[in-house]
Amino acid sequence: VLSRLTLPSERAELLAAAGLDALVEHPFTAEFAQTSSLDFVRRDLVGHLGMRHLIVGYDHRFGRNREGNFAQLQEYSHVFDFGLEQVEAVSAGAQVLSSTKIRAAVAEGRVGEAAVALGRSHFVRGEVVSGRGIGRGLGYRTANVGGIHPDKAMPSFGVYAVELDFCDAEGPRGLAGVANYGVRPSFGSGADPVLEVHLLDVEAQGYGRPVEVRFIDFIRAEQTFETPEALKAQIARDVERARATLASRC
Repeated sequence: VLSRLTLPSERAELLAAAGLDALVEHPFTAEFAQTSSLDFVRRDLVGHLGMRHLIVGYDHRFGRNREGNFAQLQEYSHVFDFGLEQVEAVSAGAQVLSSTKIRAAVAEGRVGEAAVALGRSHFVRGEVVSGRGIGRGLGYRTANVGGIHPDKAMPSFGVYAVELDFCDAEGPRGLAGVANYGVRPSFGSGADPVLEVHLLDVEAQGYGRPVEVRFIDFIRAEQTFETPEALKAQIARDVERARATLASRC
């Protein structure tokens, strides 16, 4: 399954925040996939939705076997009397932006680069769950984030500067933190990946509370440490680097 930068509910939320009045989502069934480009425009867009104006991307394809293109839409716009616009490609430097390239940036830990392309930091949502108490034993209590949707795009294993929101009514939001995402190789192998967030200025509390974690910048790849003391010393360096990174954004 292709990982998602935004889940359907998140995409709807972001579009609403951008000023969209309504969103229609159609289940992509095997039957619907066989809809011709003509039927999609005539039956679904014009017939069912009463479309009067259509805006598409520069590389938009639609209909059965991706048969529809902008040239067809230009013909259909005259036949069915609707306005039509094509949005040009958006570039960052010499690179044309696309969801495929942004997913690759996230997967490789290049979350700062992904943020530039997205116009926001990549985020995941879940809830605070109990852990093994490893961070607390090292003097760096963490909030373990569980319940992350399995389709959500996750970064490569490593340490990141992050911001965390408690998403319930009590808040708070925008808390500075340093996160480790990985399998904690210093404490045994074969574990499922875990996202742990150490908050820099407050105690992480409240099992079961919903949270959003935004990945701000990559600090380092996940490592194996020979002793708890070596890991503790590295965490101290990670904390200082995360603090400096997050302070520079203010």
